[in-house]
Amino acid sequence: MPELLRVSAIRPFKLLGTQPIVQVWSLYCAYLWGILYLLIATFPDVWTDTYKESVSIGSLNYISLFVGMGLASQVGTRIADRYYKKLCAQNGGQGLPEFRLPILIFGACIIPVGLFWYGWSVRPNVHWIMPNIGAAIYGGGTVLEVLCVMGYIIDTYQKYAASTM
Repeated sequence: MPELLRVSAIRPFKLLGTQPIVQVWSLYCAYLWGILYLLIATFPDVWTDTYKESVSIGSLNYISLFVGMGLASQVGTRIADRYYKKLCAQNGGQGLPEFRLPILIFGACIIPVGLFWYGWSVRPNVHWIMPNIGAAIYGGGTVLEVLCVMGYIIDTYQKYAASTM
């Protein structure tokens, strides 16, 4: 048991240090989550200073992230699975990890749109719903990207998928 514990504790670091796929996708996901954290960190100032909302009312704007992320997780996974099955059928019923990635392109396109929308609409003369829409788009794009990356990693490293996450 101690040997199994040692091997299981070392394996994630070994994969991260030796597998370029794991390194690149880890950096990409860290970048996305870092920007999401920065976006969330701006929320208190945006809603209390720019839009003069109370703290309790301003905190309701976090719901926009929940809506964007929830919608992307539900709709995005269904669309990604549909694409995956279609590509598997075209490949003679054989699935490849790369078949998880086409939706990644869409997510990569809407992330900058959401950030741009959020950034340019945070002004007192613009309605408060506009930054919320941008935040929802960014949050949805981030979840879509992470789901695609996780599907790809799981299909690539099937036996050690938990260690690569």
